[in-house]
Amino acid sequence: MRVVWKDSRTYKTYQYRGYTIEKGQGGWITNVPGDEYIHYSAETAHNAVDKLLGGKTRKANPSRQRFGIKVIGKKGGDHSCA
Repeated sequence: MRVVWKDSRTYKTYQYRGYTIEKGQGGWITNVPGDEYIHYSAETAHNAVDKLLGGKTRKANPSRQRFGIKVIGKKGGDHSCA
């Protein structure tokens, strides 16, 4: 039997409502002006973009909306939760 280990996992970078959501700093970050937080998952980052841009989603997505917005830290070295 041969076992092959994958050393690193690659994550998808999302383009959503004209902004980028990507894996970084121990969570998921966006490039939305005013969003200084690190989000727990890509779904919670999508929800944060929706909230920052007016609270409405592009499409009805109740399964993603159930995740809410979960913040795990702040960008820029301060890893305390806000």
